[in-house]
Amino acid sequence: MRIDDRILAVLGRLVASLAGWAPWAPRVASIGLATMTLISLLIVGATPEPSDISYEDLQAGRIPAMTSWLRLEGDLTVVPADARYTFTDTWVYTLRDTRGSGLAVTVVADSPLVTGHTQITGRISGALSAPGTFASIAADVPTKPGRHDPWLLYSLPAVMAIGMTVGMRVGYPVVRRESPTASRPAPLPSGGTVAARLGGRIGAREISLDSMRSCTLAVVGDVETCDLILAERDLTRRITVRRAAMMRRLRICRTSGCEPALEIHAPSGDLVLAFTNRVDRERIATALE
Repeated sequence: MRIDDRILAVLGRLVASLAGWAPWAPRVASIGLATMTLISLLIVGATPEPSDISYEDLQAGRIPAMTSWLRLEGDLTVVPADARYTFTDTWVYTLRDTRGSGLAVTVVADSPLVTGHTQITGRISGALSAPGTFASIAADVPTKPGRHDPWLLYSLPAVMAIGMTVGMRVGYPVVRRESPTASRPAPLPSGGTVAARLGGRIGAREISLDSMRSCTLAVVGDVETCDLILAERDLTRRITVRRAAMMRRLRICRTSGCEPALEIHAPSGDLVLAFTNRVDRERIATALE
């Protein structure tokens, strides 16, 4: 059983369990999960956050539209008392770009800030700039910390919704196409039988793939047609199959594992036969071809 088979089987089983409680439950659950992610994204989008900006962009006026709340990083130093004669604020600083641009801004605050390499957040102020700076920023006290949104947590409900949608699409058990084996097995001997499990439609009888019935198979045929003999406990059926009839090799996957299968379309039914191994499936397929 491949990893993708197991994942699809688990998703299909989950959806089938919910559908067993109520047919509409998987769809409602999928919509509800997707809505949870959408609400989280709307809340994040509606929450204000200072924009990270460079000194060059600030000097050139390249500021995001409808934005005046900024975040700058640099080296913060106190402006000497004799250089702040134009300010009425108690605390005046210079924030210099540490990336080598030589640019600096004036930072004014109502309370003391931590000097050294740091980040400040605030809004462009109309106060005069200290010598050697090109703009004045009214700083937040304390500085607004950077936001680290748990995007994985926000996206988890949407991922689950996608998984449920996939589960609704593949159903349970999961039926997947499979290529013939490279080596052809020995033909089914005359009078030989093969054990299998039966599902699909036989006449007016419908057998779910989730409750397939045990049977034995034999093939008796001529050039153009052949009879597929299905023997159950107390019932034997002969299904006439044209050798040109549509036949597909499949694998039916459940959470417990996958089994090779054969889908056969005949005038009297659309059969799905599951086998314990690929050799038995290829023997029946070869006999019907």
